[in-house]
Amino acid sequence: MQVKKFHLGPMMTNCFLAWKEDGTAYFLIVEERI
Repeated sequence: MQVKKFHLGPMMTNCFLAWKEDGTAYFLIVEERI
């Protein structure tokens, strides 16, 4: 599985775009808490 990280800005949600070898892609949302 490959993952690309997108940082959407200060104090905002990090979004990870992940995709499997068969081409299935999906987003993983990770909340940042300071």
